[in-house]
Amino acid sequence: MKNNLSNARERRLYVRVEYPAGIGPRLVVGEYEYEVMDISEQGVKLITDHPERFSPGLKEVEADIVFRDGGSHQIKGAIIRIEMTQFSPETRIAIFLYDGWGIPASRIDQEMETQA
Repeated sequence: MKNNLSNARERRLYVRVEYPAGIGPRLVVGEYEYEVMDISEQGVKLITDHPERFSPGLKEVEADIVFRDGGSHQIKGAIIRIEMTQFSPETRIAIFLYDGWGIPASRIDQEMETQA
């Protein structure tokens, strides 16, 4: 019998790269820049002190993700979750990336190598 952790890994189709605070790429949306918590081929999670820039009504995001090595990639997706925490002023925003607008697997692999 498999444990819950291995079942969760099997359900996840895309590898997620998680970044320690202050080390991840930046998401640039217009004139604003946000810290990225994690990425996958089909998703980005960011942290912001300004959730009002994402709600109410903003359902779609088009942005550039700028990696620490200076490389960048344009993304486009839908906001699927806004998480406000009770003990922190920061809000977490989860974005599902549309087909054709995701982060390439080769870039995910490169990011995983730099995290090792």
